[in-house]
Amino acid sequence: MDLKKLAYGLAAAVPICSIIRILQIVFLVEYQNGFYFSGKGFLGNLCLVLIALICGALAFFTYKIEKISVIIPKRDWVLAVASVIVSITLFRELFGENMPMTMLAGQVLLLKLSTAFTAVYFLIFALKCIISFKMPPLLHIMPVIYAIIKTVFSFINLSSLALISDNVLLLASYCGLMLFFISYGKIYNGIKEKGFKKYLATSVVTIVITITASLPNLIINIIGKEPYIHTNTNVLITLLAFGIFAIVFTYKILNKKEHI
Repeated sequence: MDLKKLAYGLAAAVPICSIIRILQIVFLVEYQNGFYFSGKGFLGNLCLVLIALICGALAFFTYKIEKISVIIPKRDWVLAVASVIVSITLFRELFGENMPMTMLAGQVLLLKLSTAFTAVYFLIFALKCIISFKMPPLLHIMPVIYAIIKTVFSFINLSSLALISDNVLLLASYCGLMLFFISYGKIYNGIKEKGFKKYLATSVVTIVITITASLPNLIINIIGKEPYIHTNTNVLITLLAFGIFAIVFTYKILNKKEHI
């Protein structure tokens, strides 16, 4: 197993999982409330299991790669653009997301602050990718903090709606982002992981799950006869931006030709 074969697998997994999700929404989910149609729960959950198995298979195959080494890019316009996109979507989420009624005022404030600081972080990171200056290593843990807070608050505020497919994929996306940015933070803080296989495993899973959780919903809202509005659109756009960032960042640090 080599990186090229893994890339092909990832390129196949993203559209396959997205198609599974689209079929799930169109044929198995009630648009009005996000629940499965009566008698369709087994098929709906089977779709989630298939997506999980595909992600698990990709993660498993990363550990079959004999050697993985990374090179941190110093100047890169593509990575800068991806970072700016993430920052814009975070600011959009900051001012456009409707907080659940179950969230306490302190929770809302903490979530808003983490979103704002992370949006600023990605602007600074984008600038770093253009003019190449040294950022304090601890700044690179800001996305981890954001992902942890989103994971915890998403979980504790799901209540009885926890089994809706949208919420399952949303929570899985934030868990993936949390693990991805932990490995990301280690890279920028000089903490070496043997072979970087853990980073690559979390990266490919995060890419698949964030795009699967966001892109199908957005596509259906654009081309569908009626909008599928169960999940907050601002959150979906942010997840898609994070998926794009994970693709770009992973490609840049693994592709040595970019740094010659």
